[in-house]
Amino acid sequence: MNCSGLSINIAYPEYDVFIEKNEVEEIVMGVYQNLYATKISEISTEKLEDLILKNPYVRTANVYANIQGELIINIGQRQPIFRLEMAKESFYVDNFGSFMPLSPLYVSRLVVVNGHLKNIDISEQDGINFESGSENSELISIFELVKYIKKDAFLSALIEQIYINKNKEIELTPKIGRQSVLFGTTENMESKFRNLQLFYEQGMKVNGWNAYKLINVKYKNQVVCTKI
Repeated sequence: MNCSGLSINIAYPEYDVFIEKNEVEEIVMGVYQNLYATKISEISTEKLEDLILKNPYVRTANVYANIQGELIINIGQRQPIFRLEMAKESFYVDNFGSFMPLSPLYVSRLVVVNGHLKNIDISEQDGINFESGSENSELISIFELVKYIKKDAFLSALIEQIYINKNKEIELTPKIGRQSVLFGTTENMESKFRNLQLFYEQGMKVNGWNAYKLINVKYKNQVVCTKI
């Protein structure tokens, strides 16, 4: 039986689109130029899966043929959760800690992480090494911080940047207001975020969004503010 059709299905996490069906079709046609004149038995689904998985935006690929002779391709796209801006390079980090290059066609609206960070070459390192905690402790802490922010609707709407200052402390930049938030380390992270949220919900009502230049939550059970 010759190939009777091609069905490409891509599961996009949230609203990001880094790979489109026409790109996948080009991969298939690059191997089988006369696809519909090619016998299904002569199509290597493993080869196609390997080629598709070489795309840096693809997490999973499953290629098979149904009994009607149609070639089915199911793809799971990677989900970036923050953008890491280094001194020499910028890239995305996905929800598994893998690195993704920036796309020339699409920009994802994510939390930006920058500052005094050790430079990373993604041609040599493909993701965060969670097994080597001491070597990657800084990135692991940032990864856990972003995951916490992302799962909380209030924090996701509030935070747009994470900056690592020269003292290796975390500073958060909100999307609204003129202040920055000195977060310190990720120790007692839940308590710090809880105090920050209470301050935004209750304390900001008194003096307004633009009254402070710094909100310090790095000390346990304290919110220390510096007025403009």
